[in-house]
Amino acid sequence: MRHLNILLVAVSLGCGTSAQVRPSGPAGGTLTEDEAVARAEEFVRINGYCRTEDADPKRVQAEAYLTFGTTPEELLQQRAGTLLPRACGVIGDALRGFDEGWTVVFCLNPAVLREHHGADWKPSPRDQARIVVMDRYGKEVFVPHSNITFALKGIRRLPGMDDYEREGADMERPRKSYY
Repeated sequence: MRHLNILLVAVSLGCGTSAQVRPSGPAGGTLTEDEAVARAEEFVRINGYCRTEDADPKRVQAEAYLTFGTTPEELLQQRAGTLLPRACGVIGDALRGFDEGWTVVFCLNPAVLREHHGADWKPSPRDQARIVVMDRYGKEVFVPHSNITFALKGIRRLPGMDDYEREGADMERPRKSYY
């Protein structure tokens, strides 16, 4: 009985003085950079920015500040193939909307840029990109309606930038389609 009492006292003291530890990542704690990038890549995929067949119409979200009333079907049609699927960069801060969080940069699809700017288009630091912004927990995720340029300070380059440069510079070979 004495051992049981000592055990109960030890457990109650331990519970009263222990610090709460929040798990990191999707379980409720702060996201790591890799987790934030993965969350953003999933977000652009299910929202139809890369391939229409990967989109989930039930989860489609309108860009922040976009005119209300646009249906998911219309959004998917407008977005189809506009972004490359791998993130081009990341900023360890939420540029728009949060005090703390992540901004993940996505390159516009070079095929779409060629259509808009002509066959002579080449990648440039002034090129526009879309961003996915989220709070530090990855729970509030959105795409602001406006674009940014790659010249923005603080962007850490990710592998998607290699895809962008390779596809933008590769004018002679057939291009990979993201539609």
